[in-house]
Amino acid sequence: MAIKYVEKLTTILVTESGNPLFYEGNIIEGAKSLTKQVTISLDVDRCSVWLYNDNKTSIICQQLYVKLEDTWYQDIELHKKDYELYFKALLIDPIIVAEDALTHPATSCFTDSYLTPLGIKSMLDVPIIYRGKTIGVICLENLTSRYWLKPEIDFVQMLAALYSFAYSVKNNKTV
Repeated sequence: MAIKYVEKLTTILVTESGNPLFYEGNIIEGAKSLTKQVTISLDVDRCSVWLYNDNKTSIICQQLYVKLEDTWYQDIELHKKDYELYFKALLIDPIIVAEDALTHPATSCFTDSYLTPLGIKSMLDVPIIYRGKTIGVICLENLTSRYWLKPEIDFVQMLAALYSFAYSVKNNKTV
């Protein structure tokens, strides 16, 4: 079964890499496609793309897809001053594998304001890297406890690279 799952993820990755939204640099619609595809492919409850503001004092949600509602949300902003542990963790190791998000050192700061009210139990954050710098994260959230598999982490990292490609196309168009 594990081989079939990895083959499925590889097929999705190949399909998404041909998505014209990315080649057009349309990161807003591309993020919508990506977040929904990740949610369906990995059978998670929520997937979002967050980008840092210019001085890295906050991250701003570009797209958050909620499977249960089949809806996207945008423009949620999380400030460093409110979530110091999380922001520090992103500097040390931008891949955060929080099988128990309520107790994980990087995500426990979200417990009262975010995790408990929304019922989120597990999180996986993977960096979006552009020109050698982390510009944001792709965040997966699950309402049940979840052990994140290495192929799933790799899959999200490759999709983060695809998003980074679209980001570079967008930036090259505006220069």
